[in-house]
Formats: sequence, structure tokens, C-alpha cells
Amino acid sequence: MTSLAETIVDWHGIELGLLPDRALRVRASGAVLVADLHLGKGASFRRRGVPVPEAVTEGDLRRLERLVAGTGTTQLVVLGDLVHDEQAMKPRTLEQFTRWRADHPGLRVQLVPGNHDRHAGDLKTLGVEVLPPRHHHGGLDLVHAPSEDASHPTLGGHVHPCVRLAVPRGGDRLRTPCFWFQGNVGLLPAFGSFTGGKQMPLGRGIRAWAAGREEVVPLHAEPTPADVDRGSTTFE
Repeated sequence: MTSLAETIVDWHGIELGLLPDRALRVRASGAVLVADLHLGKGASFRRRGVPVPEAVTEGDLRRLERLVAGTGTTQLVVLGDLVHDEQAMKPRTLEQFTRWRADHPGLRVQLVPGNHDRHAGDLKTLGVEVLPPRHHHGGLDLVHAPSEDASHPTLGGHVHPCVRLAVPRGGDRLRTPCFWFQGNVGLLPAFGSFTGGKQMPLGRGIRAWAAGREEVVPLHAEPTPADVDRGSTTFE
């Protein structure tokens, strides 16, 4: 049982738990899913002359540590882009992740490879199990980049979904990572803290939640029983 503030979502008859700090739990199996860590991205940028703080990867691994401890999971599935690129696979990043991996010998870490992972070399050296590009799990298809016309419930990442929220009467706008669901496609926010994002639409047929560090906040109105009876909602 998770000790985190889990938001339970029924999606195509499958119970999902949306977790603070950008993670998702498949409740039937207990597997925890994250996407787009981009470990070593800071190191990769520094090698290209861009001044980026060194503590980015270490901080993200600490967040991952809290996630594993808070859920008690024994299975972690990364939906692509665990590592940023080959430049990121240097001694400093390898040492950090290898140490983190050694601290969790009972944790099964699986990777659905993403486009960045394909340029990062042999990821098995990190102690992870590399899965096929489409992995079936508990009635779900797990991929890195879902197709818009997916025929089965499909979870992925890749685009780093975000929404921009207006502050009433303040004139300011807040940009925040989000969980985003439409039809058969569900997108997880990027777990990595050094990532950009794509602004996603909100509206009819879309369910979305702001992915905060401490809580998950709904950005849509759930259909009422009357709506369902009238057939006036397309939420799935």
C-alpha cells in the first residue's frame, strides 16, 4: 500500500494511481511507472559548454528514492529516455546510477526504450531490463511515444506534457507538468527535473491532472451520472 497521496483513476476499467512528483502506479500489479528521466542531461550539456548545475541527476535519483520508498514497489517501469544520450553515459552519471541501483537490489527496473536511449549505448550495464518497444502490462500497452490512433489503452511519455494555467485577476501564468488522457492515450509527465515540455490542450473528452511535488490536482470536471445517462460525455 502506498503511503503517498495517491489519486485513483478508473481508465478503461483499469485502476491507476496518480502519484505526486510525476509517477503512476498500476494498482493491480503494484508496478510504478515513470517517463523521461533523461539522466545525465546536465553532464551532456556541460560537455557542450552549457553551464548547468551538477546536482540535477543526483536530485532526480533522490526523488526516485523517495518514490520507491513511499510506494514500497518492487517493480519500476521507465517509459523511455532513462538516459539522455551517449555523452551522459560518462563516469560521473554511471557512478551515481550504479550506486543508486546497488541500494535497491530487490527492485526490478525495466525500460521501454525511448529515442534518447537508442543513442546511449548498452543500457544493460546499468542493471536494467530492456523491454520491447511495446510492452503489455495489466491490460495496458506501455510505450515511449504513443500513437494518437492507439487501438488499446496505451501509456507513454515522450512529449513531456504540460499545461499553462492563468492566475485569476493576476495576469500571471503558471506552467506545470501534467498527466494527460484522451481516448486510448495516456501521457505521463517527464520525471526528470531538467526537461522542457509541450503545452497540451484542455477541453471536452480530455482528463488532465497537474503533477505537483506534493499533490495531484484535477484540471477537468468529471462527468456526472446524469451526463453519462445522456451520453453527453466522451471521457474514457
